[in-house]
Amino acid sequence: MRVGYVLTFLALAVSLSACGPADNPRERAPGTLPPISTRNETPIVLGIRFDPERLRPGMRVGDLVVDTVDARQAMIDSAGPTGMIPTLVWVGTARFHGPLTLRGQLMKHSDPEVRWPCFEADSASAARLPRWAGDIRRQWFCFPDAEAERLVGKRREGHPLEIVIDGLAIRRSFSDDVNTAHLVRIRDLGRCYRSPHSVLLGPATKTGQQGHPPGWVRLDGFPEGDGGEAELRDSDGNGSRADWRRQSGDSVVVILFNDFERIEIRFLVSKGNLTGHATAHSDAALEPDSTGRLSDLRRAWEFGATEAPCDSMY
Repeated sequence: MRVGYVLTFLALAVSLSACGPADNPRERAPGTLPPISTRNETPIVLGIRFDPERLRPGMRVGDLVVDTVDARQAMIDSAGPTGMIPTLVWVGTARFHGPLTLRGQLMKHSDPEVRWPCFEADSASAARLPRWAGDIRRQWFCFPDAEAERLVGKRREGHPLEIVIDGLAIRRSFSDDVNTAHLVRIRDLGRCYRSPHSVLLGPATKTGQQGHPPGWVRLDGFPEGDGGEAELRDSDGNGSRADWRRQSGDSVVVILFNDFERIEIRFLVSKGNLTGHATAHSDAALEPDSTGRLSDLRRAWEFGATEAPCDSMY
């Protein structure tokens, strides 16, 4: 991390940590730290802020209980109106135990060489997480263990999840340390459906490229919402994000569109089954038509799928 960035970041941290109202211990339960007001912070700074100087094992911060606190003051030079000013800031680690249920999405670690699966909480969940006073980082953390990698499987960045965590560790330092947690359980948000055919190219043909059945369709926020992200994936792992939107009644359309292909699936929903029609077109791939002449890849097929656990998709 560049020194200039560290100094600016920590100077801002100090100013933010001082903006909360004074705490009146008579207005809170024993052993409980109240949230510090965030009305002067930017919208991304969500969470229940705690003062590391006052934090003690056994105290509650929101739904979590403090396990250990290792906090110390460190001197830095921060930019002031007349030059550099020596400033004391609190750094260290605070560990909590839960459990805590959160919603959000998978994300990649900021360091491309780190393979840990990571998770960013949505705004509602971020507001329930502890936040070190002055910390303006987004509410994300990683799972540095093999069991988490197994649970996450082949789910990709951006995949929406509901998770249960324990052992949350909040770290503040002069390095690129990230917050970590233990992943207890994982649940996909939305619904998944399994088709006996490839969802990218349909049933096998006599010539041309072939898909790899079975195929899956994942619809995020379905059936409650009127639209959202989707994913089309075949059994060989090939697939891509798409979008879905509700039309009249129980009619839904899923569209995957990029520089290479367009796939459109229209279907009706009935008792956990999808039935409809699908088309695929790519001008980046050529294959022979019925006369043997090469032309754009085009497919059309009757589409059907049955609801299945999303875990089976990965």
